[in-house]
Amino acid sequence: MRMGIKDKDGKILTNGEQVLNRWKTHTENMYSQPKDQSDRRRLLRRRTEDEPKPLVEKVREATKKLKNQKSPGCDGIPAELWKTTKESIIRLMHRLCNMIWRTIGDGRQSGPNW
Repeated sequence: MRMGIKDKDGKILTNGEQVLNRWKTHTENMYSQPKDQSDRRRLLRRRTEDEPKPLVEKVREATKKLKNQKSPGCDGIPAELWKTTKESIIRLMHRLCNMIWRTIGDGRQSGPNW
């Protein structure tokens, strides 16, 4: 059984070279930067509309999963310290995540590495 992939017009490609070229084109398009800010905002808005808001439990889980004995991130706070935080800090981090989620979802702002 041969596997296929659809081209941009919906035609199924099964030839090995055509399939590879289609994947190449797809990934190039996927990782290329939008030509203008409105395209970028539209893509960011669509991404956040499809995703649920961050939940407190997810922030708590992510904090617990941090690996010990690793270099701290740009905030300079080691994972071991994050893991010992009280619930109030987890809730504060959750609020921050939601603020970022809303800001990007509204298209008002987009950070350089988002």
